[in-house]
Amino acid sequence: MTVVNLKVCLLIKDNDKVLLIKEKSGQNNDYKWNIVKGTVENEEIIKAAIREAEEEANVKVNLKDSLGVHVKFYGENKYTVYFCYIAEISEGTPKVTDSEKQTGGEDIAEVKWFTKEELKKLKDSDFVLDVSYQLIKKYLEGTKYPTEIVRSQDLSVS
Repeated sequence: MTVVNLKVCLLIKDNDKVLLIKEKSGQNNDYKWNIVKGTVENEEIIKAAIREAEEEANVKVNLKDSLGVHVKFYGENKYTVYFCYIAEISEGTPKVTDSEKQTGGEDIAEVKWFTKEELKKLKDSDFVLDVSYQLIKKYLEGTKYPTEIVRSQDLSVS
């Protein structure tokens, strides 16, 4: 049986800065940088992205552009599909969520704004996931698509 996990990723930006979170890596328990991301939980993709920004960085966001849809194969019929967006804060100031309110076993220790120059200096090994690093690279290259590239629609037949 094939297993497909749906995830959302957000590059939250403010002018030329991008917000990253520092969280515990499941691989070796070190704290590493990550973009805001999470699992789609029986909801529309867009709503999941907005919810994750609130849960992980305590901000409300507007989705401005898409960084595309990326598929990662983990072997033995396991895939993760990442719906990736560029967002801007509409309300709030980024801060770490109180540990008792963090969900899904997250351990977020820091939120920090990075300039493009600082992002260029980060290496793949500085990130929890290689997907996050690749999305940062795509953002720095100027890659973006309209958010309408992905939309929820009921395709059921009556």
